[in-house]
Amino acid sequence: TGRPITKPTRRPVTKPTGPTKQPTEVAPAAPPSGITTALDNELGFPWQTSPGLPWTTSDWDKTGGRYSARSHIGIQAGEQSDLSILIKSGRGGLLTFDFKSDVRMPHHGCYINLDGVTLKGFTFPTDWMSEEVDIPPGDSVVLFRAWSPNLGMPAPMYDVSGTIGVDNVRFRAS
Repeated sequence: TGRPITKPTRRPVTKPTGPTKQPTEVAPAAPPSGITTALDNELGFPWQTSPGLPWTTSDWDKTGGRYSARSHIGIQAGEQSDLSILIKSGRGGLLTFDFKSDVRMPHHGCYINLDGVTLKGFTFPTDWMSEEVDIPPGDSVVLFRAWSPNLGMPAPMYDVSGTIGVDNVRFRAS
């Protein structure tokens, strides 16, 4: 139930064409099951999301399958919305996923961390793209974070939602 794992390149992911649907955000019943379903994966690793600003599933903006995972909508100054996965692998491997940023600095940003170290960050909107993270042997945590710095002033109205999305997560052990 998914596409075969191949070494992805940074390329835009083709989105289906057709009539535009209005967004419908559905909160997952209880992580990790809702988020796991959203990511169309069978990894078997535990997912966690921010309890106060949880990620949701989206059926209107995805790269494949039925859903994608989307960070909390409406993040205010000084807040963050996290999604993380704990990967336990004796040999390490490659984590691949599709990623979308709908943020704009200075009021919203996002980054992807591995074990507390920032690997990638985005301060501008992007369309869906394929990404990959090399996972070392042992226990590793991959964190997807949407955040808003505390600038002490209200954010202007941009044409962005301040959210990020993740879809089609796959892990290939070395």
